[in-house]
Amino acid sequence: MKRLNLALLVILAFALVLAPAATPTASAQSVPMVAYTVQPGDTLAKIAARYCTTWEEIYQINAAVIGPDPNVLKPGTVLYVPNRCAAPPSNCAVYDHGPSMYANGTVSGNVYTVAAGDTWYSVGVRFGLPWETISAANGGGGLYPGRQLIIPGLCSSTAPPAQKSYLSITSPQAGANLPATFTVSGKGAGLIEGNVIVTAKDSAGRVLAQKATTLQGPNVGTGGEGTWSTSLTVNASTVTSGAIEATSPGVPAMAAVSITYSGAGSGGGGSSGGTSVVYAPGQCTLYGLPGAPMYQYPGGPMVGQFVTASPVEAKQRTVYNNMDWYMIQPEAAMGNPPMWVPVTSLSSVGSGCN
Repeated sequence: MKRLNLALLVILAFALVLAPAATPTASAQSVPMVAYTVQPGDTLAKIAARYCTTWEEIYQINAAVIGPDPNVLKPGTVLYVPNRCAAPPSNCAVYDHGPSMYANGTVSGNVYTVAAGDTWYSVGVRFGLPWETISAANGGGGLYPGRQLIIPGLCSSTAPPAQKSYLSITSPQAGANLPATFTVSGKGAGLIEGNVIVTAKDSAGRVLAQKATTLQGPNVGTGGEGTWSTSLTVNASTVTSGAIEATSPGVPAMAAVSITYSGAGSGGGGSSGGTSVVYAPGQCTLYGLPGAPMYQYPGGPMVGQFVTASPVEAKQRTVYNNMDWYMIQPEAAMGNPPMWVPVTSLSSVGSGCN
């Protein structure tokens, strides 16, 4: 009887040795695998935490290269790790917006492999996340080519969903009676680089003032929603009806409200405005003084200066602080906003400007 039992045990043991190794199940095969290069100080437990798996699973897959002791890892060893963090959440909001000069690495699942020249900031911009969030998720430290970073919440899509473009003006309200200087504010989304152009026009559609601003918000650079605000100055000589418009270059989104300009109000320091003249195209030619300043609006902040004495066309003239001011818009086709120059910034004024 004892001999039979012994023979049975030998047969069973022999059968186990010859039995083929278990193959991964279909569900296991669907988990993306990441090639991870062991770094100094790594442990299987630390690597497992980064990829939402267990050290036992990593060791089982890589025992042949790790060796008999799972506690001994050699820097530079390449391990194949199941990335169980890769499934994006249902409310996925983090996307790969594509490589740039300083974030030119590759992406696999939710893992980004650092390329030469990368910075924490540029990697954050690429994925639309604060760089501090990515750094914290990966234990901080320096970046070097080949380092692999977990990007929290990264979706599998390489681009964010299309964002419907829109612009709105929340202030002033339609029908408002505006002073000479006033604030315009609103909301928007889906705008290229968040750019907003705010324009004050009279009832004939002539531009009285214009200024560029940008959306403010965490994701406006990638089409997200944000708010905008800017101030304009209109030196209307009389009570004038008109409109405020908000547009964005290259985007079919616009908002407008009908308003009334109070006219001849006080500008900075209580200086009175004067009569405005709107010129026909080509009517008024000005010649600037090299180095002379240009302003955002009459009496406003300086925004540039004349480089040469080349001729420039004036769009309109107004009187501010008992001095003629001219509105110009060099390179308007490039989207540059208008600027104002006092007569003291000019070497001469064409006869058509009278």
